[in-house]
Amino acid sequence: GEARAFPCDLREGEACAAQLALVEASLGPVDVLVANAGMTTAGEVADLAVATFEADLRGNFLAHAALTRALLPGLRQRGGTLCYVLSGLALRPIPAFASYAVSKAALRAYAESLRFELAGLPVRVLTVQPGTMDTGFLERMERVGEPHLLVPQRAAPAARVAERMVRALGRDEARLVVRGGGWLVGQLDHFAPRLVD
Repeated sequence: GEARAFPCDLREGEACAAQLALVEASLGPVDVLVANAGMTTAGEVADLAVATFEADLRGNFLAHAALTRALLPGLRQRGGTLCYVLSGLALRPIPAFASYAVSKAALRAYAESLRFELAGLPVRVLTVQPGTMDTGFLERMERVGEPHLLVPQRAAPAARVAERMVRALGRDEARLVVRGGGWLVGQLDHFAPRLVD
């Protein structure tokens, strides 16, 4: 295959959506959207400005909504897949990651709404809950104040998660959960939330 880069700032979602015309002119119609952005500023809720929540919502949710909206007319006609990479924090936030959790929870609700609305059309919606991946995300993110970060001892190699995603995209799966510590916490939270607290 052939890969090309089309750089854009996902915090400018509408501008990114406008770039889709360049992508399709260069590579042809888009068949699959993998919405995999992840950005945040870590900090306790009391230390986070509202603008931080706005920035995370723009990058982690609104950009994907803008891209999806731009792609939907063509996908409705020819079919395709919308894949949204979520986080366990969309279901169970942890300290210092409120802004990230809020934006990923919004993306989860959006994806599930799309799944119902597109039922019967040739457009599939796949959500992926990858667990903690070894991407350098924690080291590069900005911090406000002195947040106490719960850093997992083990993280899955990004390549392994990507392989699982590719397999899920090739099958008729609606949800992919990569099992690990985050998955276990999610299961425990359902049955014993006080224990997880």
